[in-house]
Amino acid sequence: MNMKKPDSKPDIHSYFDFRKFLSDYLTYLRNKNANFSFQKLVDDYGLNSRSHYIDIINGRVLTRRFVPIYEKICDFNDKEAQYFRTLVAFNQSKSIDGKKELFEQINKLAPNLETLQLEHEVYDYFKHWYIPAMISMLDISKNENDHRILAKQFNPPISAVEARKALNTLIKIGFISWDSNKSEWIFHKKFFKCSSESKAVALREFHLQMHSLGNNAYTNQFNDQTFSTLTVSVSEKTRKEIDIMIAQLKDRVMEKAKEDCQPQVVVQVNFQSFLLSQTKRKIQKEGK
Repeated sequence: MNMKKPDSKPDIHSYFDFRKFLSDYLTYLRNKNANFSFQKLVDDYGLNSRSHYIDIINGRVLTRRFVPIYEKICDFNDKEAQYFRTLVAFNQSKSIDGKKELFEQINKLAPNLETLQLEHEVYDYFKHWYIPAMISMLDISKNENDHRILAKQFNPPISAVEARKALNTLIKIGFISWDSNKSEWIFHKKFFKCSSESKAVALREFHLQMHSLGNNAYTNQFNDQTFSTLTVSVSEKTRKEIDIMIAQLKDRVMEKAKEDCQPQVVVQVNFQSFLLSQTKRKIQKEGK
């Protein structure tokens, strides 16, 4: 991924992160010109400070005003500039719907991007809650190949069409295959490790679906679910430690599930912590 010779110009179409591209392009500029300086970028292109380029790489928002300037710095042609603009919008978007729309645009602009293919697999996997759930369902029903029967085993029920879609998706992305000789499903992998971008596009929507199912379970299956909450006041340091504890508990649950050789039910376990108060920094900022 992003393989190039040290002194060759990086290809924007091989990137899924515009900041990573700008970082590699900076290396290219320095290798190309021994007299390179950030002051020259200010003088020649109109950046508002010598630190602007590095600040963008380190996470500063690249505003619309400066996008055309960076297109000139990188000497893009029209197609490259279009991809760069779309990538900037995608990487910086905070809207789930916006991410999805921009993701599809990127897919059209760079259909052969290796990283994008991996992200597309994650997107397909998490697009509907019943697709990841189907993996666990097949763990219970390894010998069942009839999508209509599998659909009836879900709670809440899914349609036969949805069950067939889940199976086809899992086959397409290489998670499962059907062994006709043994008449059972073969698992090639069961879990996805997601990048930050795939989380933004698909995993957030998946979480919303699962929270909706959780609300339904709380109302209609109260005796068959575990529900526990805490409301506490803590420091920012302790809050971060709580997030680490949740991640560790998630790993322990996963290991326990992997050790279980006789699965009988499919269980969704949700972990969440969120703020019920404004942070002091935000209050102070708004009070100025």
